[in-house]
Amino acid sequence: MQTVFSQSLNLRAPIVMAPMFLVSNESMMREGLRSGIAATFPTLNYRNDNDLKQVLQRLLSLDKIVYSGMLGVNLIVQETNIFYKKHLEICKQAKVPLYITSLGSPQHVIEEVKPYGAKVYCDVTNMMHAHKAAAVGCDGFIAVGQGQVVMQAHIL
Repeated sequence: MQTVFSQSLNLRAPIVMAPMFLVSNESMMREGLRSGIAATFPTLNYRNDNDLKQVLQRLLSLDKIVYSGMLGVNLIVQETNIFYKKHLEICKQAKVPLYITSLGSPQHVIEEVKPYGAKVYCDVTNMMHAHKAAAVGCDGFIAVGQGQVVMQAHIL
C-alpha cells in the first residue's frame, strides 16, 4: 500500500510501529524492519549509553534487502530528560534515519540530523504545536489524541 507517507520513507506500507516505553525492544524492531514499516523505539528504553550504541549498531547493520523498513527513535526533547543530549549525539553518530520528537521543541534535533538526510516527525496535540513544529522544518506530524479532539496526521 503506497501513500505519500510510505513513499517519502520508502516503506512497504504507511505504518509506524509506535515507540512504547519499556515495551519496544530489539526483536520487535527487527520484525518491523523485516515487514517494511517504520520501526521506532524510545531511546529512554536504553539508559546505558553503551546499550543504545550497540542496539543501533546491530539494527542499522541488518541486510537492507531482508530488513527493508526504516529504523527510528523517539526522543523526549524536554529539558527534564537528562539523557536527551547524550542520546541525540549517539543517534546522530549512528546516522539514525528517522526521529520522532516528543514534549518540546524539535528545532535542535532538526538542526543536528537534517544535514545527513534524516527525517524528523513531531508529536503534536493541537494545531498550535503543529504550526510551531512546521516553522522549524519538521517533515511531518504524529497526531497525539487529546481527549475527544483528534488532529488528522499531515505530511509536509
